[in-house]
Amino acid sequence: MTIAIVIVSVLVGSAIWLWLLMRFDKFEPEPLRLVLLIALGAGLAGFFFAGLNNSIFHAFLGISFLDDAMPLPEALASALFVGINEELVKFSATVLMVFKLREMDEPIDAIIYATAAALGFATFENFAYTLEYGLPSLVIRLITAVPLHLGTAAIWGLGIAKARFIKGGGYFSASWGYLAVAAVIHAAYDFFIFVIPGRYMLASLGLSFAIAVALIVFMLRRLKHLQRQSPFAPGNVCPRCDGINAPDARFCAACGTAIVQEFFIVCETCSVKALKTDRFCAQCGARLPAERTHGYSSDRYVR
Repeated sequence: MTIAIVIVSVLVGSAIWLWLLMRFDKFEPEPLRLVLLIALGAGLAGFFFAGLNNSIFHAFLGISFLDDAMPLPEALASALFVGINEELVKFSATVLMVFKLREMDEPIDAIIYATAAALGFATFENFAYTLEYGLPSLVIRLITAVPLHLGTAAIWGLGIAKARFIKGGGYFSASWGYLAVAAVIHAAYDFFIFVIPGRYMLASLGLSFAIAVALIVFMLRRLKHLQRQSPFAPGNVCPRCDGINAPDARFCAACGTAIVQEFFIVCETCSVKALKTDRFCAQCGARLPAERTHGYSSDRYVR
């Protein structure tokens, strides 16, 4: 097996996942070059620093991956460290690249950039594993490890979205809860791999695959939900049946689906969206319902 075959195989697998993600960003699509830049930059930084931290931790504790299965205490310690370390490093690298990014003007963009960074991280891992273990390992990783990284990134990506569009900053303070959940899920995934390989490999693979499927279902549902949580999407259009409703409607009159905006309110005078932290509509100047605290200005969202 040549390096060229490995490179093409890994990139094709990553491209399929990226295509799936980008399909959901339809109202104000992010520039592909920017998404790829974040995937490369945050992914490479995450791969290098998280890998370095993992190596130092395992060397310090004398944990070896040469045996078929780790003892329970070592497996638990390793899984917890790897889960926390990798999610925190990926999150930090992503925030450093997007916190001043003007193109991040929809809540869904936070998920797009977070999952792009995670996909970049997983792609570098896939190169390493495929070179060492061959193409069968790549196939397994594309349906287990890659969905894991994408799904956990979608979780803390929600924290980035709320920091940007609701709290007006404070990315870590808004995201630490999401990071904790992502780290625990990541640790659970790794624990199954570390503690029950060998003759229990099928059970380990089955549990890992189940976690991956659950995370992908979660990610796809959040992407679908956030499609309508956009200043560029009609605020009174049902996400299920596309029925047009009154500006202040909470449920679709045609099918009963909830159409409440998580990040925005719809001006009852001109039907333009404004952030829930805004006091006045940037389109018509009408006073909006009293809302919480000041945050990210919505004057750029006027259609």
